[in-house]
Amino acid sequence: MKENENSNRGKAPHFLRRNWYWIVFITIPLLAAAILTAVPYGIDYAAEQYLMSHGVDVARVGDVDFNPFTGKLVLRDLRATVADAQVLHVPEATLRLHWRPLFNKRAHIEKLSIKDTTVIIDHNEKGRWRIGGLALAAAEAVAAKSTESAWGFTLNQLEIRNSQVEHLLGALKLKLTVDKATMSRLRSWDKEQAARLDFKGKINEASLKVQADFFPFATLPRVSGNLKLEALSLQDFAELAAPYLKGVQGELSINSSLVVKKENDRGISFSQDGAVSFRQIKVPRKGVDIAGRDMEWDGAIRIKTSGLSAQGKLKGTDLAVRSMEEGLDLHVGDFVWAGQVDYGKENQPGLLQAAGDLGLRHVNMDDMRRRLRLVGIGELSLKNISTQGPRGAR
Repeated sequence: MKENENSNRGKAPHFLRRNWYWIVFITIPLLAAAILTAVPYGIDYAAEQYLMSHGVDVARVGDVDFNPFTGKLVLRDLRATVADAQVLHVPEATLRLHWRPLFNKRAHIEKLSIKDTTVIIDHNEKGRWRIGGLALAAAEAVAAKSTESAWGFTLNQLEIRNSQVEHLLGALKLKLTVDKATMSRLRSWDKEQAARLDFKGKINEASLKVQADFFPFATLPRVSGNLKLEALSLQDFAELAAPYLKGVQGELSINSSLVVKKENDRGISFSQDGAVSFRQIKVPRKGVDIAGRDMEWDGAIRIKTSGLSAQGKLKGTDLAVRSMEEGLDLHVGDFVWAGQVDYGKENQPGLLQAAGDLGLRHVNMDDMRRRLRLVGIGELSLKNISTQGPRGAR
């Protein structure tokens, strides 16, 4: 009897150990499966809560597909609405993430793909910008936050296809159509690494192409590249810049290289080199109307806080200036100016200097009140013109 009891006692631990192995063997895969099944729902919930906590009224994610082994995340049918209006729709977004850099506090995103997306940019009741319904933080709040962070990130490639961004300001709508846009080599910790942007699309109905290198994380951020814009209507943009450009009409085309960079504590500098042209332009000013059929600038412009310099050729056709207060009407059939203009220097901020050649054809000035022609010139050519004086001097 005692022998049987001792035998049972000896067998019990082995039996329990054997069953414990089976319990662990079954539980761990089940637990892993449960976690893998729950993660997409967690991502779904987190995305919706993030959108709603930043100003969106309703947020919905149709489907989440996440593979932790490959780091691939796919969001489908993401929608956000504000006041019953849909402000964001992403049919599909794909992200591929590498896990190993996370242990070094670096998020490495191999590729982010977005397609067939619509984003609305507008203003909330406080006048602050909203992008896709997300209210942007006030500038002072962003400035108050420390920019130092132990974490960094790399975005190896961002690709956007067949998408639209619409800017709404009252009844005014500006639409940016993205046929294809790619951005690569964006690294937060490599401040002198140039990120690359290639863009092809439209602003409203005007064709737009951009190729640029930019340094967003450098001590002095800068961007340089080439921009080609064809026949952009100025009327909508004039309304955005009201009252400064209110009433301006015409079409703008650009084929130039551009450089924008921060200049220490002296603000931002801007450089343009290439062609900028206007067609059928009208500029109504207080008491004066200016109009031209064709105007083109081909040259270089440099703008800094201290002043401006321009060197190149400006030509135009059918330039008309009408002063209702003075009752004068000036018309120039053709004009060409080639030379250089400098405005402002470090020690003379109001100094204006100009030097170059001016050619005019078919110049007429009429007194509209007396119906009298004051000037009539068939052709006029002035060489080596040079003038200097303070701004506003006559």
